[in-house]
Amino acid sequence: LLCCHQSGESQTEITLLRIADTSMAATLPRNELMEAIITTAKSGLGCIRISDPRLSTEVLAALEELGFTSTNDCWLKPVLTGFQNRTAIAAALESYGLLPQPLETREDIDSLGTIIWPGKLDCDSTTCYLVPIDACWAEHFFDTDLADSRLPGLSGIREDLHLGVEGVYYSATKIGICAPGHILWYVSKGREGVGSMQVKAMSRLREVATGTPKTLFRRFNRLGVYGWKDV
Repeated sequence: LLCCHQSGESQTEITLLRIADTSMAATLPRNELMEAIITTAKSGLGCIRISDPRLSTEVLAALEELGFTSTNDCWLKPVLTGFQNRTAIAAALESYGLLPQPLETREDIDSLGTIIWPGKLDCDSTTCYLVPIDACWAEHFFDTDLADSRLPGLSGIREDLHLGVEGVYYSATKIGICAPGHILWYVSKGREGVGSMQVKAMSRLREVATGTPKTLFRRFNRLGVYGWKDV
């Protein structure tokens, strides 16, 4: 249950946010908050304010993960769009009483990327990777056009992945991939010939883990659509 309204000319205010105690209690608030952020961005509003004083542990964890900052009486998140340079980001954060942090390490860049999302940091040290993905996998994560084209009840779509905010990509490449960065997902035509052959989404690259297939699959399988045979 999420109750929100436009407060003033530039702000979305969420006055109530409640999540039922189910197996999706950790996933749902992240999904709902992401939708609120995207809706706010599309509306041209610059900030989200959450004034609900009785937030659950799961909601608090989601707020921190999605870049909200706790103030005296609420949680705030500036909503930026497009690529932003450091000067514009500093001005936006200061306008909401949030002091921008220096970009001294990769961890700082990643943290600031979380705060300004869906805006993107225009920074030379942030690398973009173009990754092809088969349509049969993309429809489970981000390609809602493909997912919606499936017949209801027969689609087999992993709704838990659509609702989640994290994903895992397995790669055997020897080329160095470093975080933080951006991943541009190119949906290939695929075996069924239904892929758009376009870049359909961008993800933030938060972490790179190296290990044996079994070790990595055991750690990350909940975040991916691959079964063990696919890895």
